[in-house]
Formats: sequence, C-alpha cells, structure tokens
Amino acid sequence: MLWAFHRESAEYLRRFLASAARDHERYRWANFLLHVPDVFLSAKARETVVKRLDRILP
Repeated sequence: MLWAFHRESAEYLRRFLASAARDHERYRWANFLLHVPDVFLSAKARETVVKRLDRILP
C-alpha cells in the first residue's frame, strides 16, 4: 500500500519516484520519503506508480 498525508506530500512523492537521482534530502518531506517501501522504488514499479499518481494528481 502506498499513501501520502495530503496532496503536497503526494506531489513530492511523485517527483521523488520520477527523478533519476532519488536523494530524499532534497525534498521537504524527506522523512516521509525515507519510509516508501522498496517495492515502489524498484525500477519495474516506479514507472507504473508515477503514471497512477499522474492520474490522481491532475
């Protein structure tokens, strides 16, 4: 399960997953991003997760 506190944290999550260099310290929600499950950080899942977040976050 993947969740976010609110829209702002979901947008940071989307940017974090889409970026080539996922350095959590560059993001305001760094502590939140540290706890994203590894399954969502894998190369296979990232593209799918980003696409789904794009649909949710117009």
